[in-house]
Amino acid sequence: GKSLSEEWYKKMLTTQSGTVFIITSGVDFFHPDNKSFSSFTKNGGPFSLNANQVWGIFEDSKKNVWIGTPNGINLFDATRNKLFYFTPED
Repeated sequence: GKSLSEEWYKKMLTTQSGTVFIITSGVDFFHPDNKSFSSFTKNGGPFSLNANQVWGIFEDSKKNVWIGTPNGINLFDATRNKLFYFTPED
């Protein structure tokens, strides 16, 4: 897409590679290479967020992006452009 999925946002994170993650009702991210937006929401799919309420976002020293929600932690794999999630039971 060419714009954010919402007109508001809570937090932003710019990664070491230049991708901008924006917490809305889910997570939008801006791809600087092709100047487009993508988003992740809870849609029940295997690579979706485990909740739309996002509490925080963090990039670690290995360039992994971690997204915290009430239902657990999501890991964004930039090489595959997919999310994986972990619940408190994991």
